[in-house]
Amino acid sequence: MDEPQANSLYSEQLKRGWGRLSFLPPLEQEYRRYCAQGIRWRFISTTLLAVLIWAIFWLTDGWRQQSLSEPAQFQPLIARVQQLRLGVMLVLLLALAVLALARDIERTLWAVFLMGLAMADGAALALLCYQRMGLPSESSVLVLAMVTQFMPIGARFRWHLALALSFLSSVLIMAVLTPEEALRDALLRIWLVLLLTLLACAFGAYWREYLRREQFLHRGLAQWLALHDELTGLSNRRLFKQQLQTTMAQAARDERPLALMLIDVDHFKRYNDRYGHDAGDRALQRVAAVLAGQAQRPLDLAARMGGEEMALLLYDIRPEQLGEHANAVVAAMAAEGLPHEDSPTAPVLTLSLGAALMRPGEGPERLYQRADALLYRAKNEGRNCACVEGSARGG
Repeated sequence: MDEPQANSLYSEQLKRGWGRLSFLPPLEQEYRRYCAQGIRWRFISTTLLAVLIWAIFWLTDGWRQQSLSEPAQFQPLIARVQQLRLGVMLVLLLALAVLALARDIERTLWAVFLMGLAMADGAALALLCYQRMGLPSESSVLVLAMVTQFMPIGARFRWHLALALSFLSSVLIMAVLTPEEALRDALLRIWLVLLLTLLACAFGAYWREYLRREQFLHRGLAQWLALHDELTGLSNRRLFKQQLQTTMAQAARDERPLALMLIDVDHFKRYNDRYGHDAGDRALQRVAAVLAGQAQRPLDLAARMGGEEMALLLYDIRPEQLGEHANAVVAAMAAEGLPHEDSPTAPVLTLSLGAALMRPGEGPERLYQRADALLYRAKNEGRNCACVEGSARGG
């Protein structure tokens, strides 16, 4: 059996898979909005951590430089390290300011990208300076810098990968441009370790986002099923009741008319008995498609109330247009031409419909009762017709 069209965004994506870490366009936009929730504060906290770590590195420079036998000989390199520490710290503080003030999420991503690259490259340049001074240096610092490029801060895997590849490329450029052969060989060895670290981290980051996307789809599907009918894709009774109350309140505030149509599929039990329940399910999906086509505006709603009973909520429909809209629904279903040989009403599947307009000060229950009474009247008058409040039989 075909799945309802409205459900296809989540269910179809689950069927297709997302090996390239990308969804169908509407879902991809929804997923990015989902990931963007609270992302600014994660970026800010990450930047504050980077500032703290860099400050600790800066404070330990003096302690490390005490082991130099002739400090004056390496004064240019010592000054360069200090300039490097200061420059990276300014970049971190600038990124922090951008994160705190920027409203555009893309700008915050660029700020974090610049921060991560500056800190990683700064660590590599400081390591290079200490190697030229002949002081012992820890390549594990650069491995730590590579690992931090994949911190789970809510950005997409491709963003993390681009940042890590930029860092890896900059270390390779440093190695190629270094004139000292010993330092060049040391940097190339470090670069190889960083490459292996990138592969391991990228593997973990890829599956982290893959599983997060899977969780997003299952969560979205569960929320959708809680408010929609799984067979037809229309809103269910629960969502209809919520929307009816909300829309009636808005119509009263805006002084706009609101129409409620209750619809019943004529002789549906005979249809099931004749053609089988699978065919009956497909017929209900056809009915749902007709009703969904009539509820195209933002405040309109098509719902399945249960069994073969449906409902349409139409906002801002003028009283003189109500009969035209109601008859159009009945005619659209008859035009589908779905054979119903056991129907005493017509040779095709048809609908009965009752339509009522909201009255001033009226509650949802009373409006529903009046529309239901009109639906009952349409059935008594021969079915395959619409009974509209204050008008004669249509059809």
